[in-house]
Amino acid sequence: MTPASAGTVTVKATATDGTGVVGTKVITITALTNGGSSGGNESKPEPKPTPAPEPTAKPEVTFDEAVVKAENVLSSLTKKVEEAKADPTKVQFKDTASHWANATVNLFVKLGVVNGYEDGTFHPNASITRAEFATIIANVFDISGTGIGKGLTDTSGHWAEASINALTEIGIISGYEDDTFKPNKEISRAEIISIISKIVNLNHVEVAAKPDFSDIDGAWNKEQIEKAATIGIISGQGNGQFAPNKPSTRAEALTIVLRALQTNPEINMLLVSQLSQPEIGK
Repeated sequence: MTPASAGTVTVKATATDGTGVVGTKVITITALTNGGSSGGNESKPEPKPTPAPEPTAKPEVTFDEAVVKAENVLSSLTKKVEEAKADPTKVQFKDTASHWANATVNLFVKLGVVNGYEDGTFHPNASITRAEFATIIANVFDISGTGIGKGLTDTSGHWAEASINALTEIGIISGYEDDTFKPNKEISRAEIISIISKIVNLNHVEVAAKPDFSDIDGAWNKEQIEKAATIGIISGQGNGQFAPNKPSTRAEALTIVLRALQTNPEINMLLVSQLSQPEIGK
C-alpha cells in the first residue's frame, strides 16, 4: 500500500479460516522525503541566494555654504573658462611639460589664477608662500569681502592684502597669536589642508579604520588631514608619508585646490572638460 499523502488509515482484517474473527488497526502515515524507499518524488526547495551586502554610502561632501557659495564659484569659474576659450594663446612652460602636474598647472594658468615667470618657466617644485596661496583661494572660490579683515599687523600695504583680509573676514585664516600673518613665509602642507577644510565641509566624513599616513600622529590638524585623504583631496608623497610640516610646492598647492573644487559635481564637469589629460598628479 502506497499512501497518497500523510495522515491516518484504519485497516480492517477478516480471518479467512471461517472463524469470523475481525480486527482493525489505525496506522499513522508520515510524508516521505526524497530518496525514501517508497519512491516518492518530492523535490527540495530551491535555496535562496544570499543577498549582496548594501554598498556603504559615501557621505556627501559639499562646500561650507556659510563660507563660500557653490553657485558663485561655478559662475566665476564658468566665466574664466569662457575667457580662456576666447584666448588662443597656448600655455606651455619650459619646466612643466614632463611634470606630473602639467595639466593642472596649465589649467590654472589658462584660467588666470596663477602666472609663470618672464623666462618662460613656472617653477612647479618651488615652495609657495602664505600670501600666494591666500590669493589663489580668494580668486578660485570667488571670495572678496569688505576689505576690513581682522587687523593683522603685518599685511598693510602688502600686495596680497585684499585677499588676506577677505579670508580673515570670513574665518578661513586667522593668523598667528601675535596678530601677524607672515605673508612671505612658506605655507606648509598641513596649513593648506587647514584652509581647505574651512571651505570643504568635512564634518560628515568618517575616517577609515586604517590610517593613510604614518607620520601625522603629532600633526596639530591630524583629523583634517585624515578626512581630506579619505575623500581623495590628498594622497601623500609615497611610502605612507604626508610630510605635514614640509613646505608645499606650487604644483602640490594647485593640485589640492583642484581636487577641492572637484568635490562639487558641476564644477568637476566644467574643469575636467578643460584638462588636457585625466591624470592630474598627487
